Amino acid sequence: MQFLGNIDAKLDGKGRVFVPAQFRRLLEQSNETALVLRVNSESGFAKLYPLSEWTRQCEELKSRLNLWKAQDQMIYRTFTSKAEQLELDSNGRVLLQKKYLEQLGIDLDVVFVGVGDYLELWSRDRYEASMMDEASLEAALEKIMV
Repeated sequence: MQFLGNIDAKLDGKGRVFVPAQFRRLLEQSNETALVLRVNSESGFAKLYPLSEWTRQCEELKSRLNLWKAQDQMIYRTFTSKAEQLELDSNGRVLLQKKYLEQLGIDLDVVFVGVGDYLELWSRDRYEASMMDEASLEAALEKIMV
């Protein structure tokens, strides 16, 4: 499953947002009915993982940790405790808790961004501020790829 592109959406009065149709279709094709939301308020956006991808990420992380060590337990606990499973309702919406909306600076306008295996959820303003201009992107890609 490859999520690509960015799509604007709006919250309703209850904190629900429609997952854009092109992303819902990808989820449906993979028989995914749930997303896992992990908010990183430091970065100003949330990641939305299909449940199978979230499970894969957790298994990958656990394979690199020794859960008998206190530091590793803390890392895993912190990573997983800041996540919440969201079910798509029959209309293709998810309900976002008020605390997450506040942490992300989302009031009405939302942007869903496809980032390969997962989606990102941004406030419109933060998303626009986070993007590189095309010339900077080209220069960075050249540096990396050549």
